[in-house]
Amino acid sequence: MIDCKELKKRIDKFVSIYGDDYDRSMTEEEKEYLEMTLSSYILTYYKDAYYNFSNGETVFSQIFSVIGALPEDKNPYFQMANKIEEEYGLDKDIVEVGGGRFPALALEIQKRQAKLHKGSITVYDPSLAVLQLEGIHLVKQPFSHATPLLKTDLVVGQKPCYATESIIRVANKNSVPFYIEMCSCDHTPRTEIYPMIPFKNKWEWYIEKITKDTLPSYFEVEKSTTIDALSGEELAVIKTKRRDR
Repeated sequence: MIDCKELKKRIDKFVSIYGDDYDRSMTEEEKEYLEMTLSSYILTYYKDAYYNFSNGETVFSQIFSVIGALPEDKNPYFQMANKIEEEYGLDKDIVEVGGGRFPALALEIQKRQAKLHKGSITVYDPSLAVLQLEGIHLVKQPFSHATPLLKTDLVVGQKPCYATESIIRVANKNSVPFYIEMCSCDHTPRTEIYPMIPFKNKWEWYIEKITKDTLPSYFEVEKSTTIDALSGEELAVIKTKRRDR
């Protein structure tokens, strides 16, 4: 962890570069709820968020990663990039869905691809605040069931929430492996009939069902868990791979 003086210096620099982009990315709900610009919110609460990661994690965690304020064992983007590299390799054309306002995971992947001199990374998210980052193709649009997967070797998502089902359906339709660290929310369609299972497992049950129902015959699905590097929360992981022949 870095000291308060250095943290302030890095946050001030980040906001001076990207603050206007963050403000433009605000939704009407956020404007009404925060009653201030997002850049002002960041400058007001960054210390609380840094020393208590559960406070404003969705806004601040990417920033802390980008400015180098997180040690590797507390950096969820560094840790997920490690897992993807170990299981699939990063010398591939990768699509990330739900990259957030500043795609910290994609940036971590791009840095490693640059060293490999191979692979590419594309990010889809309608909430993107930045529209240009060297080496990353940014798409400020939702990833839907109709999104084409052209020249893609792997699709990844880190807590992609509602986009989880689209990732699975599109990846399986195009016979592309995927790796998803699931959120702990419940986005199960209200119309879905599900068995009597604990509420916290309903979303996982639904996603596993969708995966198996759409899985190509020569693919296999794997389930595991991981620990969120920031919050310590246990997260479900679902992934697919081509079967060994």
